[in-house]
Amino acid sequence: MNHWRKDIATWRSGNTLHLSVVFTWHLTKAAQLADDFRRDHKTARILAGGPAVKLQGAPWADETPDTTPFDVLAMHNPCATFTTRGCPNRCPFCAVPKIEGPLRELPTWKPAPTVCDNNLLAASRTHFEKVIDSLRPFPACDFNQGLDARLLKYWHVDGLLSPTDPPSDSPSTTPKTPPPPKRPSTASPPAASRNDTLASTSSSASTIPPKTPTTDSKPSGAGASDPTPCDSSPSTPPNETTTSPRAGPKPNSAA
Repeated sequence: MNHWRKDIATWRSGNTLHLSVVFTWHLTKAAQLADDFRRDHKTARILAGGPAVKLQGAPWADETPDTTPFDVLAMHNPCATFTTRGCPNRCPFCAVPKIEGPLRELPTWKPAPTVCDNNLLAASRTHFEKVIDSLRPFPACDFNQGLDARLLKYWHVDGLLSPTDPPSDSPSTTPKTPPPPKRPSTASPPAASRNDTLASTSSSASTIPPKTPTTDSKPSGAGASDPTPCDSSPSTPPNETTTSPRAGPKPNSAA
């Protein structure tokens, strides 16, 4: 990913010298390269381009075309790509709005691990997810121009943190850890609840019908069965004793 030339990119096609100049401080060197090439090639043509040329021009070049059939970015870094051009911001210190204009999404691009977009997070969600999908085959990636944290959304984070997994549709689809089961409470119920329980118990007890006494008398005497524990009443009424009749005086047999 760090295969940047960090200088002027130059290549030849026949008698034509192509120069791509990124930084303005390299324009003097580019003019010297053009003069050297003309001295060695009488029919030479000089084509120049790049951000520095668009900002300050190149009077020493024969042409400064806006487009070229060559992959100019690959001349600077074969591992770099653009998926958008331009930027929606108008920062006074930045030359991108002057050079590239407003943000526009490219329909196709070369998959590469170094993404040079000026403001990738300003693109649509559909485009961003396509970019993340194109980065999945690479073990690492570099967003060379940085990411605008003011535009960061949850689906940006989801894609950036999980480049090997498809981004989720919404935060609700992320599996959540189920809450731990509630432990049974050991606290005693409030006083009102205990009173309600007692009242309910008393009400239930009052609805039990009283036991109906049986009218069948049990046999007495020998062979009679013993009274049941519920027969607590004595066989003889209280305060009443049973006495046997006294034998009266025998009649005097003597007349």
